[in-house]
Amino acid sequence: MQISIWTPSAIPCWSFNNTQVQKLRKALPEASVIHCQNAEEFKEALLETDVAIVNVFKQKWFDLAPHLKWLAVPTAGKDYFTIEPPAELLVTYGSFHGQIMAETVVGMILASCRGLLYTKEIQSTEKWTREIIASKIKRIN
Repeated sequence: MQISIWTPSAIPCWSFNNTQVQKLRKALPEASVIHCQNAEEFKEALLETDVAIVNVFKQKWFDLAPHLKWLAVPTAGKDYFTIEPPAELLVTYGSFHGQIMAETVVGMILASCRGLLYTKEIQSTEKWTREIIASKIKRIN
C-alpha cells in the first residue's frame, strides 16, 4: 500500500511535517509513505497511490491515480474542494475541529466577560484604572 501526502499551506500547523510523516511510517510499517513537497511530486506519486492525504486535489488528477481508494482531507471545509470523485472512491474530511472551536468560543466568552479583551486594549496606554476595568467585568452566576 502506498500513502502519498501533499498538504501545502502557508500556515505550518496545517501541513504534515517530517515528524508526523515518521510517526505514520512507524505506525504503518507495511505501507510506503511518500511525503511530496510539490504538486509535480504528488502527481508522479499518484500512479502508485492507494491513499492520498491532501488539502488540494484537482479533478483531472483522478486520471493519474488508477489505484486510489481513499482521499483523506484533513480540513473540515468542503467549500473549496470542487471535485467529483469516482463512486468507488472513499473521500473523508477532518472532523477534529469541533472541540478546538468549542474551546476557542468558551475562551473568548470568558475573555470578554472577565474584561481581558479590554485590559489588553488599554495595556499599551500604561493606565490601569481599576474602576474602569471593574465596569467591564461581568459576573457569571
